[in-house]
Amino acid sequence: MKRKCALVLLVFGLLSPGMAAALGLGELTLKSYLNEPLIAEVKLLEIGDLDPSQIRVRLATREDFARAGVERAYFLTSLRFEVIGTPSGGALLQIRSSDPVREPYLDFIVEARWPSGRLLREYTVLLDPPIFVGDDSGITARASTSERRAGRPGRGEPASRPPQQASAPAARAPSQRNYDARATDRPISGEQYLVQRADTLWKIADAGRPAGASVQ
Repeated sequence: MKRKCALVLLVFGLLSPGMAAALGLGELTLKSYLNEPLIAEVKLLEIGDLDPSQIRVRLATREDFARAGVERAYFLTSLRFEVIGTPSGGALLQIRSSDPVREPYLDFIVEARWPSGRLLREYTVLLDPPIFVGDDSGITARASTSERRAGRPGRGEPASRPPQQASAPAARAPSQRNYDARATDRPISGEQYLVQRADTLWKIADAGRPAGASVQ
């Protein structure tokens, strides 16, 4: 089954006057998980007669990050962007990182340029570890989208994640059985908790966080 990952999109459009249509950065599909190098794809919308070689995509500048109030973390400098053509005549943006993603979420701004315009879009992507993913997991993640383009109404698309088969459960060692016996039935700060079906990292952290602590 296709899983949706939380995604927040913010667009700043700097477009040529009188343009009836402009290039758009669309749906982001994740193909990797936490503790793996990032692999993601973004559909390019309304490319018209543009050739993929005319579209330049990169990580936005420090100034763009500052104006949007987003931290430009050092890890983001390892992101690589490549625009490729598709058999249907469209174009696709591939996003990859050379290093594994250690944080459960990434917040970054992408800059796209073409001969007649420029577009900035912010993606905030939440990543789950592979252990929580599978056709039988019963997990559904929340997705939220929004988009603003100069002179145009909002249009947003959620991110999706490809299906992945759940691995067979491994036999528990004696120490794991002891751990289960002492585990509480709900997340409590400082206590052991046995993960239940449909749990997510966010849900566990929210329920078990100490007073005054944030979920992050």
